[in-house]
Amino acid sequence: AVVSTQSTGGIKDFAKLENYYENRLLDIIHGLNHSYVVWEEIFTNELQIRPDTIIHVWKGGWQNTMSRAVKAGYRTILSSPWYLNYITFSRDWKKYYEVEPLNITASQAEKELVVGGEACMWGEYVDDSNILSRTFPRASAVAER
Repeated sequence: AVVSTQSTGGIKDFAKLENYYENRLLDIIHGLNHSYVVWEEIFTNELQIRPDTIIHVWKGGWQNTMSRAVKAGYRTILSSPWYLNYITFSRDWKKYYEVEPLNITASQAEKELVVGGEACMWGEYVDDSNILSRTFPRASAVAER
């Protein structure tokens, strides 16, 4: 189906194929009269998104992406600096606490478009035997931000 879509739609590379897929998906959601949260690639790849879209910023260089998104009028959620799955052997909760989500180049009105954040945990090194020790107190530090 993917190869067929590429050949019939004249889509020559993966980025265009991804944009085609994402545009169709966003059209379906819009047709259901729902709003959506999208990962930052939808915004940075310049897909057509509705004004009520929330941009989830999860990659490095988050200050630049957040600044651009709020300047464009979109609400944002931040998770980039708060991935808890990175394994360290120190009191690393401090680095999570020290992140200031509003440390972006934006006006006060634009900064009000930053609606929150989230701590993320990928599961490759986590199971029921260590989830609590990997998550706390680091997630608590994020919650206070």
